[in-house]
Amino acid sequence: MGFPRSFLADRVTLRTLHRFGHQVLSAFNHTFQTHVFSVLPASFSSGFKSLIEMTLEPYLDTEESKSRGKEHPADLRLWAGFECLGMLERYESLISSVCYEAIEKHVWNQCAKSWEEPELANLREWMTDCIVPWMLLPYARGARNCTGSFITPWSSRLTSPKQRKRR
Repeated sequence: MGFPRSFLADRVTLRTLHRFGHQVLSAFNHTFQTHVFSVLPASFSSGFKSLIEMTLEPYLDTEESKSRGKEHPADLRLWAGFECLGMLERYESLISSVCYEAIEKHVWNQCAKSWEEPELANLREWMTDCIVPWMLLPYARGARNCTGSFITPWSSRLTSPKQRKRR
């Protein structure tokens, strides 16, 4: 005869799903994300982008970034939640566009019509102090600094060819 359906539904948790193996867990995640993303309104992406911009704002203030040191625990929990819901994969281009827009805005504000002195060193310092710590949250979760993450080789591209030869 078997157990009533509600009894079985109450007993199936994420912990027991792990026992079923990768395929069942993957199917569960796919179905869950499909249902979640299907009910989001069309305006969700613009609201999500605004939320991402708000997480970046404290990092853009150079003085606050230097004094901040470690990221705020709320930031870590927020990005962990995004990962759990599958939003990092689904909205990866939107997250990176927020970063690109912040870089472009900074370059326009700091370097526009500044031809007298080189700006690359200042930009590199700003990227290291402000942008890279924020990038660790969505792109190198668990990393405490850019050492050992993919961001180190990426940031080395900001050096001039002369500086690379000196190393």
